[in-house]
Amino acid sequence: MNLSYYPNPVTNALNIELPTGDNQIEVYNLTGMLLHQTTAAGGLFTHNMADYPAGMYLVTVMNGGKRAVLKVVK
Repeated sequence: MNLSYYPNPVTNALNIELPTGDNQIEVYNLTGMLLHQTTAAGGLFTHNMADYPAGMYLVTVMNGGKRAVLKVVK
């Protein structure tokens, strides 16, 4: 799956350009704790990370049986 996401490192908001169709988005910290889960249509998706502490996060995007894992630094 071809995704673009920015900025990285993120300060307040993470932007993800999603493929068309339904996308399942999950945000995890490095201990594996699920912090956020949502479904979004294709196009630009913005996730507010302002309240997250500094660190690394894994954002998974699932669409049509394909999964992408994005490494995001805050």
